[in-house]
Amino acid sequence: MRNSIVQEGLRSAGFTRLSFVNPMLQPPIAANTMTLTWDSLASRYYQVEYSADLTTWFGSPTLEFAQGLSTSWIDHGPPLTPTPPLDAGKSFYRVFQLGTP
Repeated sequence: MRNSIVQEGLRSAGFTRLSFVNPMLQPPIAANTMTLTWDSLASRYYQVEYSADLTTWFGSPTLEFAQGLSTSWIDHGPPLTPTPPLDAGKSFYRVFQLGTP
């Protein structure tokens, strides 16, 4: 992957580096929810992933489309995650910015 020819081929095919963002936890807006908020770039898509053990990660089935400089995602359980956050024991989240569509 460090080969410049391979890197140029990936760029030509439309591949981009994923940019992780730093989500902030917000106070719950309802019982048994978890709200993540992060600084975003308007008109970009973001993917939220969750894990119970920091080893196995799952992507939320929806992408978040940023309409401004801040974007939020609320975990209230299904269908975004299999279990409501407080019922899951441990919940870890990460967010990354997708390349422009």
